[in-house]
Amino acid sequence: MDIKQELDFYRREYYRILDFLPVGVVVISNLIIDEYKNEDIYFELHYINNFFSESTGYILDEISDSWFETLYPDAEYRSQRKEIAKKFQSDLNSPREDTVQIYCKNGKNKWFKVVYKGDKSRDIQRNLFYLIFFPIDDFQRQMNDLEIKSRLDYLTELPNRRGLLEILEEKLVSIKHTKKSFIVVMADIDNFKRINDQYGHAVRKV
Repeated sequence: MDIKQELDFYRREYYRILDFLPVGVVVISNLIIDEYKNEDIYFELHYINNFFSESTGYILDEISDSWFETLYPDAEYRSQRKEIAKKFQSDLNSPREDTVQIYCKNGKNKWFKVVYKGDKSRDIQRNLFYLIFFPIDDFQRQMNDLEIKSRLDYLTELPNRRGLLEILEEKLVSIKHTKKSFIVVMADIDNFKRINDQYGHAVRKV
């Protein structure tokens, strides 16, 4: 067994161990580029473990050539991910954390907390990256719901004071560019205080 065969053997054994982990693991590499040049960045996919495959529905062979476009089909979001990746590759020794939304094979999006760890490859022209994915779909959904509810009145589900102020701020910014005017209408609902006193407090306690 020559050195290359031996390295391949240990790499396969290493990947086999990663297949038993209860988190997603992805191994990628990229050509080292001059960060001051305006060059696109291409990441080559080497490995995905069983957990990541089961979570997203993808296997290595079907996404290896276009994995970045497959996981991030939205062009604007994909561009944001690439810019973040460029920053991460500038310091391989420090693990970085991020939150990403991945498009799965079943057509649904899933949220993951991802930890990036870089490593210098034996090939001096490449950097290796180990991406560890922790599923946080339920947590992220709850956070999004709370974020929405923080702008709504619990009883009427209409914008609350915070929501109204944000809407007004957006309108004020907009009219500075469009030079158009807008009207604010304030209405008072008779006897609504009685309804709020009777039902509002109970709703807020739920």
